[in-house]
Amino acid sequence: AAAEWFRQAADAGMPFAQTKLGVLYQRGDGVAQDYDRARELYEAAGAQGDVYALRNLGYLFENGLGVEQDFAEAERHHRDGLELCARVGDTRSEGWALLGLAETYRACGRHAEAEEAYHAAIERFETTDSQSEQAHAMVGLAELKRQLGEVDLELYARVRDIYETKRMRHSLVQCYQAFAMALRQASMTCSSVRVEPSVREITAVTASPHSGSGAPTTHASVTPGWVSSTSSTSRG
Repeated sequence: AAAEWFRQAADAGMPFAQTKLGVLYQRGDGVAQDYDRARELYEAAGAQGDVYALRNLGYLFENGLGVEQDFAEAERHHRDGLELCARVGDTRSEGWALLGLAETYRACGRHAEAEEAYHAAIERFETTDSQSEQAHAMVGLAELKRQLGEVDLELYARVRDIYETKRMRHSLVQCYQAFAMALRQASMTCSSVRVEPSVREITAVTASPHSGSGAPTTHASVTPGWVSSTSSTSRG
């Protein structure tokens, strides 16, 4: 039903609907997955100034989805979105463009530029009181730091607090999984860590041996009110 509504609106030239329909094709949500069709819709919406379409185009090229992986092309789309937001004064969307740019820089190994873009995105989201988006940028920054050998426990704790407040359960579970991996990387396979100025204690986070698939599995024993990384949750 949603796909048909978006299709009619997209055919009428509405950029918002073109982007939404593109997301459905990208994910295979209610329609057959089709990266080429998703790209066409994003391009049509991007030509009309839809910054989210430009960000999604950047994502396709960054990850080689339906196209040859091309970091320069991904960067171009993110920068086009960034310039558009700056012209119209859309600070929140500027944060999304910066977040896309940060992710592309991180993917292609331009770590210093990625860190700068993450910080800029966090600042834009903070300015517009966009807490959930701010948390997304913060976890990206935390993961970049972990990739470079620095485990920033306070940053993970700040992300956790936002996801808990917003009841974003799926994102919260992902945060715990990332945190458990950070502890594992730091050779703290079973730790009790108090993160200041956070009020709560991160306690007894353990990483189990790798599963047969090669992917690490994690178990988090958490204090009341937390969602365990082994819980069955819905997207929050």
